[in-house]
Amino acid sequence: MKARVKIGLSGQSVPEVIVTAVTIKQKMTLNPNFPDPPVTMANFDLQIEQLILRQTEVQDVGGKDNTVRRDLQLDIVVTTINRLGAYVDYVADGDEIIILSSGFETVSEPHAVGTLPPPAGLKPSVPGLAIATVLLRHESVPKKKSYQYQYRLVVAGQLPTEGWSEIESGSKLSYTFTGLISGSLYEFRVRTLSSAGTGAWSLSVSYRPQ
Repeated sequence: MKARVKIGLSGQSVPEVIVTAVTIKQKMTLNPNFPDPPVTMANFDLQIEQLILRQTEVQDVGGKDNTVRRDLQLDIVVTTINRLGAYVDYVADGDEIIILSSGFETVSEPHAVGTLPPPAGLKPSVPGLAIATVLLRHESVPKKKSYQYQYRLVVAGQLPTEGWSEIESGSKLSYTFTGLISGSLYEFRVRTLSSAGTGAWSLSVSYRPQ
């Protein structure tokens, strides 16, 4: 799994941006991994010095004009950080060690959660149900989007893959099957649906509705 540069300083205060900028400048200065940055470290250093000066004016003197000048210089520094981040991301090509050597942090690329296990504990819950009806319950599976159910009438000589009817998926941990044939034997099973696709079917359970 490739690493990516964490670009963006949302939520950082001006002093925090200054610390971030100084760290990146120090790490990238004479770093052999990054021989041709889009901004020289000498120019970046001057930008940071100007931001420190403007921030000091705001803290010591205050005033709208000083704040405007500080914010304009902040935009310059943030733009440079973003340009350097894009450059580092391109040069590193997913190598986390190279990225970290630049002073930038990393984030992992999004990936599928993987095939989820089948729901466990599938069983009928029958008290108080209407005729020819069965309520099936099962345990939860984390990271699922929904559950999909199947049922079939048990017939002599039937193969394991034959005769299944599919029910629309839902997010609840139960499903009520109605319209069954009273006194006939049925099998039921359930599986998960997730961003990785469909999971394996659970062990089937049998039930003969009244």
